[in-house]
Amino acid sequence: MSSELKVDTISEKTSAAGVTIDSVLIKDGLVDGKDVSALTSGGLVHISTDTFTTVSNFEKNSVFSTTYDIYKIFITMDTTNNANSSLYFEMRGSSSNVTSNYVGNRIYTNIGGTSFVWSDTGTANWYVCDPGSSDPNRFGAEITLFNPGSAEDTTYHSHAVGPYASAWYRQVSYGYNTNNTAYDGFNLNYSGTEMTGKVSTYGLALS
Repeated sequence: MSSELKVDTISEKTSAAGVTIDSVLIKDGLVDGKDVSALTSGGLVHISTDTFTTVSNFEKNSVFSTTYDIYKIFITMDTTNNANSSLYFEMRGSSSNVTSNYVGNRIYTNIGGTSFVWSDTGTANWYVCDPGSSDPNRFGAEITLFNPGSAEDTTYHSHAVGPYASAWYRQVSYGYNTNNTAYDGFNLNYSGTEMTGKVSTYGLALS
């Protein structure tokens, strides 16, 4: 025989004793002694999705914090205006782009290629990939940032594919920034003058 209890409020009978339901104690905002007020669902948490239209760069503020340890950023392109163009990634802090103290490298190859090329990416930014040619919608990037919202070196890793001139490349880029600074945003810096696309940011808490 089953029964159903419908109530709006369950109050403790003994002061400060809490309420026990099926051996689980609920007391003073705690469930079995654990604070669940700040819990979020497991896995990646969607933070923002933005579109950009015919711009040479896209700046995003107030997206990183200490709430999450790892951030994932996904980028797609619809149109660009330069066949021989590239996309670069920069951190942002206090509404300003950071253009120094980057360490990075990239490994790339094109379809039909028989070898990989290694290249230093300089100190001004991190490399993402190429969104040029007549088919920029063949571009796609997945970027991972480790601890950008904490006062420590941000680590960067990117898997991306995209066209440059008449070829189509896969790029793996990686590196870190030595500023030992907490950042709250990023900048997508395009070497051409007009790009149109979309970027989504997700957070992951290691808990």
